[in-house]
Amino acid sequence: MMKIRTILVDDEEMALVNLKFALEEYQDIDVIAQFTDPLEAIEQIGELQPEAVFLDIDMPGINGLEAALEINNEFPLAAVVFVTAYNQ
Repeated sequence: MMKIRTILVDDEEMALVNLKFALEEYQDIDVIAQFTDPLEAIEQIGELQPEAVFLDIDMPGINGLEAALEINNEFPLAAVVFVTAYNQ
C-alpha cells in the first residue's frame, strides 16, 4: 500500500506532537517531516515532495494562508489541509 507523504507545519511544538499522534492512527499516512517554522517548510518542500501538508493558520512571520500560496508555487501537487486552534 502506498502511503500519503505528509508534512506538518505549526509554530507550537505540542500541536505538532498531538497532530502526529492523531495521524498515526491512519496506516496510509506517513509523516515525513515536521516544522515549527513555515519558511523552513517552504524551503524544504521541493526536496521532500509531500502529497499533503497540514498547516496551521496563525503563525508568526508568515501566516498559514501566505505559506499555502508559497507551498503551491513551489510544489503545486501537494494538497494543503489547514489545522488551527482558533477559538472563534
